[in-house]
Amino acid sequence: FINDFTDALRRGANATEAFKQEYRSADLLLVDDIQFLADKDKIQEEFFHTFNAITRENHQIVLTSDKLPKEIPGLEMRLVTRFAQGYSANITKPDLPTRVAILRNKAEQENLNIPNDVIDEIAAAVDTNVRDLEGVFNQVAGKLRFATAPVTVETARDILETMNFKRQRAITIPIIQETVAKFFNVTVQDLNGKK
Repeated sequence: FINDFTDALRRGANATEAFKQEYRSADLLLVDDIQFLADKDKIQEEFFHTFNAITRENHQIVLTSDKLPKEIPGLEMRLVTRFAQGYSANITKPDLPTRVAILRNKAEQENLNIPNDVIDEIAAAVDTNVRDLEGVFNQVAGKLRFATAPVTVETARDILETMNFKRQRAITIPIIQETVAKFFNVTVQDLNGKK
């Protein structure tokens, strides 16, 4: 929306009118990252009129944002109140089984045979969002397509580390003991000893 409107303004009055006609007559308008409207007065003005035109015709608008509209600084109150008239859904990050399912589905769609242990490793390490998950998947898929060696858990770990993801280890008593022993330059047996 923002890019199209800016381009239309640059091209002149006819382009701006064509923009308005196209966007205001949409049956469904999907705008990602609505927070980018903040502090852009002319664009917010146009979006306000576009929003009204679409909803007046009982057509649908779907907006995404990393925050609720009322939490976006620089967003006009008249837009905030209009956005509040609709349904707001908080989309949380996917849990482990969902991440595994996403990766398996992508592998199937791309007709790639990625071993389950590799998928499990990626799903366990990338717990942020679907974009990050797909980014790591694309790296693994590229390795699988262009490398002569098979993709292994080690390959996946290398990719994960390169992309700043690391599987979280469960903190167990043996891990705590090893960490403490290493820090104090003693052995685990020394820690468990009677002295």
